[in-house]
Amino acid sequence: MEEKKKKKEILKWMKEHKGLLITIGVISVTTVATIFAYKNWNAIKKLSESNPQTTAEAIKIINELPVPITKSPPINIDLSGDKYSATELGRLASVSNRNINKRLCEAGLQEKSGNGYIITEYGKHFGEYTCREQKSGFVADINIWCKGVLKVIFTPEEIQNINAHHKHVMEVLPNSKYEMI
Repeated sequence: MEEKKKKKEILKWMKEHKGLLITIGVISVTTVATIFAYKNWNAIKKLSESNPQTTAEAIKIINELPVPITKSPPINIDLSGDKYSATELGRLASVSNRNINKRLCEAGLQEKSGNGYIITEYGKHFGEYTCREQKSGFVADINIWCKGVLKVIFTPEEIQNINAHHKHVMEVLPNSKYEMI
């Protein structure tokens, strides 16, 4: 009995606020469509510039467009252990933090946003957003990554060259703090 009364109250409220609910629905659909168009603008532009004459041509163009990255991380990557900033990863790989951030973007792990970077859905397999206190005492918002991400953003040949460089430095300077990737 109580359940029927609650259902009637809900239906009554929905009838009274029908206009508001329709407005919210329209705004939601418009927002999703706008976000979709924004994120896929290049694909939409390419499709419109191609001016396909048949459905088959349109499907062919659509199939050639880049698909958003929704893949899983490679199985052979260790995602556990310490997390490193782009600067720390750069030290491990003997490159700059800018080079690391550029490679992370190219691999689809993060996207440039204003003065910082936003981790993508794919990137969340490898890293996370956090706040860290710097040596200066300043608290910074940064992305931190597992060491295994280096195997995603560098080719096997590059990793081999980096490890050879580290091995050479450790032979010359036995007390150096280099480690293999």
